[in-house]
Amino acid sequence: MLNLLKMVYNKVLLVKKYNSIYVIEYPKSGRTWLRVMVLQYFLLHFKEFKNSFDMMKKDPRIPRLIFTHDGAGLSVRKKPLRYDELAVQRGRYARKKIIFIVRDPRDVLVSLYFQAVKRQKIYAGTISEFIRDDKFGIKKILRFYDVWNETLCEHEKDRCLIISYESMHQNTHDVLVSVVRFMGFEAVEHMIRDAVQYASFENMQQMEKNSEHASSKILVTGDRLDVESFKTRRGKVGGYIDYLPAEDIMYIEEHMYRSNSEYIKPYLTRPRSVKE
Repeated sequence: MLNLLKMVYNKVLLVKKYNSIYVIEYPKSGRTWLRVMVLQYFLLHFKEFKNSFDMMKKDPRIPRLIFTHDGAGLSVRKKPLRYDELAVQRGRYARKKIIFIVRDPRDVLVSLYFQAVKRQKIYAGTISEFIRDDKFGIKKILRFYDVWNETLCEHEKDRCLIISYESMHQNTHDVLVSVVRFMGFEAVEHMIRDAVQYASFENMQQMEKNSEHASSKILVTGDRLDVESFKTRRGKVGGYIDYLPAEDIMYIEEHMYRSNSEYIKPYLTRPRSVKE
């Protein structure tokens, strides 16, 4: 009997391995928000599971979601790569479905700075130094988008879904519908609404304060007394102007204009306010 159960379990893992969907983003671009929404949706859909960990690991009906920064992540154990060391392992993603999340690099840099300084404590410089650093700054973000722009242009179009942090803010409902359908499921309206509400910024920040997802490491707060150390720090589009002086914004945008990535261009056509 034990051997039979082991065979069934191994078969489930094998099915999920070949039915994987990669969720790829540069750090601090919205994957935690998306993950909480998607997991909540499927918990509502498959009521027999009490927690998302069991559901995603054991149920072969649900594709395995693999969340990755593809070498661009921050780690307290590994030295971060320089911008010119980033490269896509294309064989890893061949014939796989990919959800690619993009976000305004200016907002990413600010959020990433607080992640590095207040959560992971792997950086001790100023934010002006951070955005110019080869291992953390704007050159690395743009290198990431440039290599992925080239990679996704060659990827099968029906196996790729591109969403943005900004579109998640503007129309969370429609983004979640597109993700659920991309995963091969019907988007049930009341479950979509409930999942969107569950993953609202206010609710996620409260869950982080209460350590409700600490065991899964999805929402682990840095310092409960310092909101700047939270994963759910501000949840704001364009918030970089509250932290970056004009000369830093100009430095970032000069590099953005040099980018070859299609994902960067929309952010350069939007009017902005500059903090003097």
